[in-house]
Amino acid sequence: MNAPDRFELFVLPEGEDKIYTKHDDRLPSTAEFTIMKEDHTIGNLIRAQLLKKENVLFAGYKMPHPLEHNVLLRIQTTDSTTPQEELQSAIQELIGDLNTMKSRFELACNNAAEAGHVPQRVVTRGRASMPSPYHPPMHERTMDDGF
Repeated sequence: MNAPDRFELFVLPEGEDKIYTKHDDRLPSTAEFTIMKEDHTIGNLIRAQLLKKENVLFAGYKMPHPLEHNVLLRIQTTDSTTPQEELQSAIQELIGDLNTMKSRFELACNNAAEAGHVPQRVVTRGRASMPSPYHPPMHERTMDDGF
C-alpha cells in the first residue's frame, strides 16, 4: 500500500523545528505559527485557551490539507503584548490545567477503587487501564463474541 507509516504523521524528522513563526506586516501585533506534525486536537485546545485571554484580539487555526498534519495558528494581540508571549502563556496554562485534571482523575479512580465501586487498576504494557464489562479479557473471548 502507498500510505505512509502512521508514525511519520506525528514524528518530527531530525533537525526540523516544531514551530515556525511568520509575522504579518499588514496587521499590528499579528503572527502566524505553523505547528508541525499536529492536528485539530492541539489546534483547538490552544485556540480556546488563547480566546480566554484579555490581550488576545483574535485566535484561529486551520489545517491546510487533510493529508498534512500541520496546524496554522493565527494570533492577533493588543499592543501591550506580543503573539509569542500569549502563545507561550496559553501553552503553560494548558499544561497546568492538564496536570490538574490528571491528578484529580487519578485521585477519583483511587477513591472509587478503595470504596469498591470499580475494579482495581490493571497495568498492561506500562499503561494503567480498567477492565471493561463490555469487552472480556482476550483469554475469555470466543469466536461467538464476534472476534
